Amino acid sequence: MVEIKNHVQIKDIPKENRPREKAMKYGISSLSMPELLSLLIRVGTYEKNSLQVASELLQKADGVQGLAQLSLEELMSVKGIKMAKALELQAVFEIGKRLSYTKALQKDVLNNPKEVIRWIQKEIGGSSQEKVLVAFLDSKNHLLGHKILFVGSVDQSIVHPREVFKEACRYSSSKVLLAHNHPSYDVYPSSQDMLMTSSLCDAGNMMQIPVIDHVIVSPEGYFSFKEEGLL
Repeated sequence: MVEIKNHVQIKDIPKENRPREKAMKYGISSLSMPELLSLLIRVGTYEKNSLQVASELLQKADGVQGLAQLSLEELMSVKGIKMAKALELQAVFEIGKRLSYTKALQKDVLNNPKEVIRWIQKEIGGSSQEKVLVAFLDSKNHLLGHKILFVGSVDQSIVHPREVFKEACRYSSSKVLLAHNHPSYDVYPSSQDMLMTSSLCDAGNMMQIPVIDHVIVSPEGYFSFKEEGLL
């Protein structure tokens, strides 16, 4: 993307480099993330055009994956984004998450794990806090629903099997998939993760509602206990 100096308005950028014109000529997929956001932001400030506001927003979110985790207050802390615009942006991010979930609902989780993992990454991957998400599956390995059961520092004493399988029974679930995020971006399981997985698998076998996988995600990667032969 062409570097934009201060006080340069979008109309002063060569026409072929403006986001709207590029999208019309080459398609929306040709745009960079700052250019896509600039189309949503539309108008900048006296000091910054919409491309620069978009770049500042991405910097605040620490990249694309963090955008959906920003609160209204965090969005509005970027100069040029007011309440109405912040709500519009949140609506777009939420639509993206729901589209990803809709795709995941249509898949056999065991035979199409990547689609489900992409949804989990969108749902919790960019969170600054550890979150435990439990997905509930039917006998054909399709998603019945999901719930974030725990937020905070995750260990086997906090993630109690009773809460997980109480929800599984409520969904009449045949199987469960466990997932949580590592805000550190290091998706390798800790000793606490190993103990938690073992505890939940034992409980699931006893309840005849097996844990089919435990996935640890970050915005940039994942670790699957099943794929690594640990489950």
